[in-house]
Amino acid sequence: MVFLLTYAVFCLAGSYVLDVLGLRNAILLEMILASAGAWIKLGSVSPDRFWVIILGQTVVGISQVLVTPAPSRLAASWFGPKEVSTACSIAIFGGLIGTAVGFLIPPMLVKNHIDSNIVEHGMYTLALATAVLNTLVLILVYIFFKDNPLLPPSPAQLEKEQERKETDNFLQSLKSLISNSSYSIFVLSFGISSGVYYAISQLLNEIILIYYPNGAVYAGIAGLISTITGMVGAVVCGTILDRFGRFRETIIGASALTCLSMLTFTLTIDKGIMIVYIVIGLFGFFITALYLAAYEVTAELTYPIQESTSAGVMTLITQISGILFTTAYSSLLNKTGDKITNTIMSGLLGVGTVLLFLMRFELRRHAVQTQIAKPQVFIERF
Repeated sequence: MVFLLTYAVFCLAGSYVLDVLGLRNAILLEMILASAGAWIKLGSVSPDRFWVIILGQTVVGISQVLVTPAPSRLAASWFGPKEVSTACSIAIFGGLIGTAVGFLIPPMLVKNHIDSNIVEHGMYTLALATAVLNTLVLILVYIFFKDNPLLPPSPAQLEKEQERKETDNFLQSLKSLISNSSYSIFVLSFGISSGVYYAISQLLNEIILIYYPNGAVYAGIAGLISTITGMVGAVVCGTILDRFGRFRETIIGASALTCLSMLTFTLTIDKGIMIVYIVIGLFGFFITALYLAAYEVTAELTYPIQESTSAGVMTLITQISGILFTTAYSSLLNKTGDKITNTIMSGLLGVGTVLLFLMRFELRRHAVQTQIAKPQVFIERF
């Protein structure tokens, strides 16, 4: 929760810093903060130092506001029109690998033991390894990470860079985003989907324990499966977008299948843990594909605004919805049980899909990349 709150507070500031400093300097700053937060948390391995954990996690949360909107910016800056979605999916893939490692490694190092010294030693080893790895990545970023290629990779990127030199105003970009009705509807739809995803991710252990009282480990396995299938979903979605360019069909399909998999999870959670694994795997596949497509569609709807700005605003909404949905889900789960709660979540995912179906998909970046003269904005037909 500390991470979500920190991100929500500093999200827009992170997008502004990314626009002002550029990709390389912003990622360097992000890694400095992430490394500092990791070393701070190393000093928290003691029962009386909980405030140190909060401090370290806050610093790490601040660092993430710089890196979360970066994949779409990185892909657009370095890759051509037939590669940009795949490049963005690979960047997201890297983040999911970290999540998967987070499911696997901590339980191996931090044992559930009656001896507090053994637990403390495991936590110290985990914190030290995290700090060292973050510092190593910081060094690699400093040596190898470049800001931009010598030449823009696409006509859209060239035109955007020329326009940015003439009208580079962060506040004006925010006003343009707010006045963009398609973008507003899209962010609302994605906010619903991401809110449900955050709630399920945070409370999956509680849901599974309702039907499998001794199955605490099952939730960890289910989370890992969801993350692994999500990696595949991101790459598959990126490849489809690059090859066929069917943004509307792809994201509506991903949203509808996410809703269907959530409803299936609701109806089959008591049918055996293997069924749960399969359904959670499908949910992870489709929700991550939706996540990747969302950032690409955002770049299309808001071109020539910097991807980091439009993605940052959308991510801010998802963090807020994550907090709200997690709180509401927990309350409903305690009052009405999992069946009713999950049915409501499925219904909300359906609402998000309907919003996507009704909105206009103005593929502005696509229009420039394909050098369409008239109309200037390409409207993808139903």
